[in-house]
Amino acid sequence: MSPLDASPFWLIIGSLTYLVIGSRPDLAFAVNYLARHSMGPTTTHWDLLDHVVGYLQKTCDRGICLCLGGTSLNLWSNAGWGGDLECSQTGFVLKLGDAPVLWGSKRQSVVGLLTCTTEYVALSDSTQHLVQAINQLT
Repeated sequence: MSPLDASPFWLIIGSLTYLVIGSRPDLAFAVNYLARHSMGPTTTHWDLLDHVVGYLQKTCDRGICLCLGGTSLNLWSNAGWGGDLECSQTGFVLKLGDAPVLWGSKRQSVVGLLTCTTEYVALSDSTQHLVQAINQLT
């Protein structure tokens, strides 16, 4: 597939990335995974993209509720292979009270040989986001 043929793929991934950043943390892993293959998407990637868009259409009524549920900051992080044989995937959610305010999913930059190692990398990456959030709130 030539880069010209991939341009609709790029446009859809760009739109989905906008949604992930602003309001759809549930799509973070899938969009991150597909974005890694945007330079040469195969038929499988197009099928996966179609599945993500279908999921989005069926769940368009979902959103994030910013309720007054306290002012504590809670951070959850996790790591997993995410279908990649080389690098693990980090995912995190930062909540203010009961509302998610920051989230992300990214491929780790180092190869961990043990699950424990990849969890520490995820915790380190996620904690950096927590420190930035605390600095912005104070």
